Amino acid sequence: MRATTLHAALGAGVRPGSTVAVVGDGAVGLCGVPAARRLGAERIIALGRHRARTDIARTFGATDVVAERGEEAVRGGVAPVRGYIPELLPDVLDGTLDPAPVFDRTVDLAGVPDGYRAMDDRTALKVLVKP
Repeated sequence: MRATTLHAALGAGVRPGSTVAVVGDGAVGLCGVPAARRLGAERIIALGRHRARTDIARTFGATDVVAERGEEAVRGGVAPVRGYIPELLPDVLDGTLDPAPVFDRTVDLAGVPDGYRAMDDRTALKVLVKP
């Protein structure tokens, strides 16, 4: 889970029993699902158009998937993500949070430009760099 999504979920007031709509099926959107689940959301609706990605959302705990969204479903802002690292990193290291499903391509350092291009072209969800 990305610290960005935990910040977004906290900013949105997610709490136990909440219903949450996570907009987008990119890496950040997908990571919003476990962030909402971590804060106790009861119903998590993932909005996305790509079946392989919404399947990941379901794996992460989305209870519903909506394949369409309107222009008014746009959210964003600055997130102070470094502040969440002490809370999130232990969960990643002990396996409580598994970000692996969002990494669908691996590159070495020389392949970084191709990795960014693939994400921009939407042929890769998130690229893992292994030096």
